Amino acid sequence: MLTQQQAQLAANTLNIVGLDKPRSIVLDANDKEVALDRVSQRMESWLAAEHAKENLVQCNCNAMREQIIKTALAYGYFSIWMAVFDQELDMKLRFIEAFTGTKDSGCFDSTTANLVTPAPNFDSWNHGSKA
Repeated sequence: MLTQQQAQLAANTLNIVGLDKPRSIVLDANDKEVALDRVSQRMESWLAAEHAKENLVQCNCNAMREQIIKTALAYGYFSIWMAVFDQELDMKLRFIEAFTGTKDSGCFDSTTANLVTPAPNFDSWNHGSKA
């Protein structure tokens, strides 16, 4: 059971990432469904990351690592790729480098890929240094 504060934090998180939105179906001019469902998009990204990780096990070479980065950038959802490749330091460092603004945010250690806590708060936002 969550406390009221935990429930509010969870609700705020869902709101920030857009996962509180109902699934909606929108068709394009060719009657093809346009992906607006973030839950499905995140699930698709997770499956792509899992598949990429399996490919890396089968073919652990620089070319595969570069292709995984291109795939990750195409799918998006940085946090999913970091979670799926949690035990792959080289890949995590590559994700941090590849996703625009992530390296410059100072939120990740450049040698361990760990979160920097408290997070830098360059904009001086209230509670901006919470990780």
